[in-house]
Amino acid sequence: MILINKILNRYYKYFGSRKYSKFVIIARSRTGSNLLNSYLNNSPQIIARGELFGRIGDKDKKRIWTDIYRKYSSLVCWVGFKLFYEHPVDSDSKFVWNQIKKDKSILIIHLTRDNKVRAELSKLIAFKTKKWAANTSKPNFEKVLLKKKKLN
Repeated sequence: MILINKILNRYYKYFGSRKYSKFVIIARSRTGSNLLNSYLNNSPQIIARGELFGRIGDKDKKRIWTDIYRKYSSLVCWVGFKLFYEHPVDSDSKFVWNQIKKDKSILIIHLTRDNKVRAELSKLIAFKTKKWAANTSKPNFEKVLLKKKKLN
C-alpha cells in the first residue's frame, strides 16, 4: 500500500490538480474531531488529515504545509487538516496560524462541544485508558472508574 501511495503521489505531482477547497478543523480535544475526520475521509472527494502541527519539534513547518496542500487527483474537492487551539504544543511557532490568517481561501470548521463537563470527563477517561480515539468498528463497553474528587 505504501508503494502504491508513493507511485500515486509522484504521478499527481506532475499530473494532479490543486482545484480543491482548503479547510482547517479548529477545535480543542474531546470535541469529536476524530469522529468528524473519519466521516470526512469516508468520501473519496475529501482528504482530511490529522493533527499535523500538534508536535512539530524541529520538523520543517513549511514542508508540512506544502505537503498538505499539494496536487491530488482531480476527483478531490476538499483538502484539510485538524488543528487544536494550543498547537503546536512543543513550540511557540505561530507559522501555521499565520498561514491560516494569510490564506483567505481557507474555510474554517470551528468544532466545539457545548457540555464542557463531558469534555473534561472524556479527557480524564482518555488519560486513564490511554485511548484517545474510539475504534468505531467495535463497541466499547469497558467500565472506567474515576475518583470523585478529581471532578471537583
